[in-house]
Amino acid sequence: MQDASFGRLLDADLALQVHVGAAVAAVIFLPAILGRRKGDTLHRLLGYSWVLAMAVLAVSSFGLQGFQIVGPFSPIHLLSIYTLIQLTRALFQARRKQIDLHSSTMRQLAAYALGGAGVLAFLPGRLMNEMLFGGSWLGFIGVGVITLAVILYAARRQKAMA
Repeated sequence: MQDASFGRLLDADLALQVHVGAAVAAVIFLPAILGRRKGDTLHRLLGYSWVLAMAVLAVSSFGLQGFQIVGPFSPIHLLSIYTLIQLTRALFQARRKQIDLHSSTMRQLAAYALGGAGVLAFLPGRLMNEMLFGGSWLGFIGVGVITLAVILYAARRQKAMA
């Protein structure tokens, strides 16, 4: 079991450092965006920042090749392509004032691309789990439960607002 240390991240490849930095930024921006009144200036500014963080997160994933299945790629790279397509789609939806579609697309991205892939980053044997939880399954389970609770809360809140 590894020592829970951020030194390993500092010693990691630049692609992984950028990837983790973008993920942290996206996670920080998300509750701020969800807590804002939709469509105001700060919501849009934070939204563009989140989109940029998610795009960097998706693109930087192509520099990570720890779980190769087809050449240098893994199934997670399909999620990266999906993320880039959906980010573009959501921006066009917002520009066209298709707010319900935009909101739905962004919620799906947050759940699948950030939540789902984020949970996988905490599997035992992965760097994030080792850094924060010493490689324990409890860390993975804890992050999974928290992510599921946030997704369920957001879905319930969205349903109540509709």
